[in-house]
Amino acid sequence: MTKLIILRGPSGAGKSTTARMLQRQSSRKIAVVEQDYYKEVMFNDRESSVKARHEMVINDVLIALQHGFDVILDGIFSLPSHQETFQKLFAQHPDDNYLYFFDISLDETLRRHQTRWQKDHFGESEMRSWYNLATRTNYMSEIVISDNSTIEQTVMRIRKETGI
Repeated sequence: MTKLIILRGPSGAGKSTTARMLQRQSSRKIAVVEQDYYKEVMFNDRESSVKARHEMVINDVLIALQHGFDVILDGIFSLPSHQETFQKLFAQHPDDNYLYFFDISLDETLRRHQTRWQKDHFGESEMRSWYNLATRTNYMSEIVISDNSTIEQTVMRIRKETGI
């Protein structure tokens, strides 16, 4: 059975780093689907591409799952704008879904951002404006990762809880 692991939280929380480490450390077939790719690389107009981005994320995740890949989906995925995305994914893949929320303070995300390659592409003002977009869902199964968990501890926890 394939697994769907969703990593949500503010920019700079460590979601993409965690996703890549999970992919590298697992012997399972894993596809990483990053929300930022659709927003930053694929489309040059954030406003008019919203619907297309949402549909493409859903389709790409489902295609990878159908081909036997576990999927790690990572992004801010603000609510309620992505509620329908999650509903569609869970309807098509009802089992072995894991939802993690990186509950990382603004100060910690700003500190972590200084270690990223994107640090020269956007700065503190953008990070502050995006910070409140990342909120917890109402899903009972959402697991919270706090800012006292290192990336290594987070990866180890997710590997243990998901079995990847």
